[in-house]
Amino acid sequence: MECTPARSSSSLSVHRTPSVLQSTPVSHPWTPESGYCSPGGHLTDTSFGFSCSTSPFSGEDASCCSFFPHSSRHMPRCLSPVEEQPRVDFLRGLQSQTPVVRKVLSYLTPRELSVVCRTSSVWRRLCLSLPEEALRWRQYTKRRRDLWESSRENLRCGKQEKKPPSLSLPLAESNANVEAPGPAVQGDGAVGPRSRHDIYAQEAQTLKEGEWHLSCPLCSYPSRVAANGTAARCKSPTCSYQFCPKCRRDSHLPKPCTTISVPTNPRTKKHLLIGSNYSKKQLRRL
Repeated sequence: MECTPARSSSSLSVHRTPSVLQSTPVSHPWTPESGYCSPGGHLTDTSFGFSCSTSPFSGEDASCCSFFPHSSRHMPRCLSPVEEQPRVDFLRGLQSQTPVVRKVLSYLTPRELSVVCRTSSVWRRLCLSLPEEALRWRQYTKRRRDLWESSRENLRCGKQEKKPPSLSLPLAESNANVEAPGPAVQGDGAVGPRSRHDIYAQEAQTLKEGEWHLSCPLCSYPSRVAANGTAARCKSPTCSYQFCPKCRRDSHLPKPCTTISVPTNPRTKKHLLIGSNYSKKQLRRL
């Protein structure tokens, strides 16, 4: 029966607690048993800046690496601020060479040309000084503005209120094959007008030179006014009212138009004048 060799004391780290003693194997990769330390007690890879030596915080036989750097070259350094790259305003330098500027701007798309115009006032002035580039820029901006306006037209002001199903109108049956009823036909076979606009348009075709139409005060049907403007006659077959086109009353020729006058007190009428003493007195009371 083979005997298992006892572990060395350097591979065990004893932790003392008030109640029990516990032993835990050291699992650091830079211990002497791991093979990463040199025989002198230092790490093989010196890029870490740590040394393997006996720690004053452990037992005499316990070997571990100290975490105190032994060289200042491994200390992290603050990064220096990035120096701002110099800017070259090449279009300002080429503003006296128009052919070169025209050639450079011809390679740009309309969108890139718009960005150039927004860079500075000098670049904008150079771009707009060339007719062909100014035309491209205006067409591009107009197209973008039209797209923006058209997108705003489809926006809704607010949510549309939905009607409850109980209050909605029932669906109506419709048949596209059924002919729609035509306009009403009069007794003499002529098609009657359907609106007042059609009535006035139809009666206007029969007007003579110097005549005009006036609405009838009784039935609002078009009435023909004579050329001298002294009489009017309604063209409705059921009305045929004759009236004066000035006062809209019964025809009274050759008598002049009569007006209804209300007797007024001259003293009261004077008080109603704007700027009179009575008006000023009333204004002071306000």
